[in-house]
Amino acid sequence: MRRLTRNLLLGLTTFLAVAVAIGFYIHEKEHSHTQAVSPSGGGVAIQRAIEKLGPEGGEILLTSGTYECATPIVIRSNYITLRGAGNATILRLKAGANCPVIIIGDEAPTPRREVSGIQLADLAIDGNRLKQDVECWDGSCDTGEKTVIRSCGVVVRKAVDVSLERLNIHGCRSAGVVTEKGCRRLTVRELSASDNHFDGLACYETEESLFEGLHLHRNNCAGISTDIKFNRNLVSNVMLSNNGKQGIFMRDSRSNVFLGVVIVGSGEQGVFIAQSDADPKTAVVGNSFTALTVSGCKGPAVRVNDKSCTNNVMTGCQFIDNADGLSEVTSGLVSMQSALTE
Repeated sequence: MRRLTRNLLLGLTTFLAVAVAIGFYIHEKEHSHTQAVSPSGGGVAIQRAIEKLGPEGGEILLTSGTYECATPIVIRSNYITLRGAGNATILRLKAGANCPVIIIGDEAPTPRREVSGIQLADLAIDGNRLKQDVECWDGSCDTGEKTVIRSCGVVVRKAVDVSLERLNIHGCRSAGVVTEKGCRRLTVRELSASDNHFDGLACYETEESLFEGLHLHRNNCAGISTDIKFNRNLVSNVMLSNNGKQGIFMRDSRSNVFLGVVIVGSGEQGVFIAQSDADPKTAVVGNSFTALTVSGCKGPAVRVNDKSCTNNVMTGCQFIDNADGLSEVTSGLVSMQSALTE
């Protein structure tokens, strides 16, 4: 009898220990700051995992495979990391979805809050642009609500201290990456963007940010477009090749540093500098280009289109086999130092 009781107690203790261990495992699985998501659930599963994270944030790990996305993946909260397994992790926009793939920030037309501490890394995005109907989210652009947001690979809105690293984005109906609505201290590193309907990277209202190690190629318009209040940023070690129009398209951009940029085979200019429409307050002013190389462009290496675009400096630049070297609407707008033109 004692032996039976002892065995029952031992069995009960073992059962309780196992039950507690299983319960703890399930709790940790449900509430862990790191969650893994497989491709079977697509973008919906990724969004669900993001929304389960608490205010302290956490990390979502995406395994290898293709995740179909019918609606945007929106990261509205702080301190969240979304990380894949490199190019083996593909987020592909569903045919006819007509929306961005990822939004970092608030999706209201005018963002209601700032986001920070978000990391997006190590994945590929297929914008499936040939199977989308319109450029803007669910309608004609800028007609209200969601239509102010373009169908890009990644849209970053009113974000501070956010990083995008080792992303491969192609085939988007608008641009590969857009930063807008008051972004500061972004880090965009090792971005490849190609075959996008407009630009590889488009920056609006973006300041004090780092763009490094980019390869933006075969986009229909510009490799990089900076068009509204792009100020005090560093663009370093960038390759812009075979883009349909410009390597860099600049308006309303001030006090930026471009270091070690290589532009090859643009359909029009290597660098195009202008004000917006007839407003001289939107001129390109006080930017520096060091070790800029422009070759094989069908237009001039650099075109300055408006007299308001002054105090831009180019040092140690090489312009090789372009239709023209430096072209200015009036001479003396750009200060050229140690330049080689062939």
